[in-house]
Amino acid sequence: MLNEDIMELCGEEVTYSRAGGGANSILLIKFSNDDALWIWRYWEIFDNDKLLATANDDVTAITGPIAIAAYRLEHLIVEEVYLESCNVMLTFSDGCVLKVFCMYDTESDLEHWEFWMPTKNKAYTVSATLEVIEGKYY
Repeated sequence: MLNEDIMELCGEEVTYSRAGGGANSILLIKFSNDDALWIWRYWEIFDNDKLLATANDDVTAITGPIAIAAYRLEHLIVEEVYLESCNVMLTFSDGCVLKVFCMYDTESDLEHWEFWMPTKNKAYTVSATLEVIEGKYY
């Protein structure tokens, strides 16, 4: 079940976090337990109360706000995970917060986000219509 599985991110370190450039606003975060979070639609990254970037900001590689904010998450530890409906919020050490917002959309088939768990051979996808689809990673 997604709610139980995503809670396992608590205590994990972010080993890789990138967005911007050729990836546009797609945010990829990898964790020390080999799990990964792909966010295809709208997200926000905060440093304490300061908004660093949203999925709608400048996607210039390396120097744009999206690239800088994504990289800011590297080496931080996930302290809390909050999942309500299909929206997810991760609170990290050092005061950073990632918020992912999902809206029902019948005009696009683009997923909102995916959560991969290779060690459990699980993958979750949150669809455009807010359906949580559980599948296999491999």
